[in-house]
Amino acid sequence: MGKSRGRKGGGKGAAAAPAPASPLATLLADARALVFDLDGVLVSTDKLKYESYRRALDRLGTDLSFKFYKTLIGLSRMATCQAIVEHCRLKVSAKELADLREAEHPGVFAERGVEVIPAARKLLAVLPRDRYKLALVSSSTRDRVTAALGVLDFDFDSVVSGEGVQPKPAPDIYLKSFKELGIRAVEAVVFEDSENGVAAAAAAGAHCVAVPAEVTQGQDFSEADLRIASLNEVRELLR
Repeated sequence: MGKSRGRKGGGKGAAAAPAPASPLATLLADARALVFDLDGVLVSTDKLKYESYRRALDRLGTDLSFKFYKTLIGLSRMATCQAIVEHCRLKVSAKELADLREAEHPGVFAERGVEVIPAARKLLAVLPRDRYKLALVSSSTRDRVTAALGVLDFDFDSVVSGEGVQPKPAPDIYLKSFKELGIRAVEAVVFEDSENGVAAAAAAGAHCVAVPAEVTQGQDFSEADLRIASLNEVRELLR
């Protein structure tokens, strides 16, 4: 019989202790539900939304920089319009700007289409439905969420849109999701890409993982439990 292999330096050492679980692995192990924000986490629509606002502003004879628009990502549509009205000193109301933007929106999305983020597509393909309840949350209107669901081709246990609830950073949209799932907030892990989204999840009492999109990298994610670069990190732990 051969000798057992000990630690470097000789002797029969005990087996090495297993490496401690990563913070992300610990969150996933303790969760009953995974809840995903839509825009910026599963689909990439920020630049499409910007283009619809830019075209609306062009009709008003002014311009909107993407640098400024990035600071608004995560706000509700009306809050975004109000901020643009004030920033650009427009002589129209937030509601009038919203209407102009809505007129441009279908054309922009028809021209360019909604893009599913590759890491999200791969994660959705391996999510264990017998292990987690799965939910989608979005500040967008129900019709736009429905359109995105068609592109995602995934059946969530709960889908909550921004209609009829207080916008992020208020926790209402997440509280509604948890109620539909039949879970306590502490049993959920939320994946968010914006500062306001993280604040909403934290205010709701859930664990939150920040997954910054390209356009939200500079936002404040200090309220998140942790920050990851991509949903690929989640997929690697669930395979």
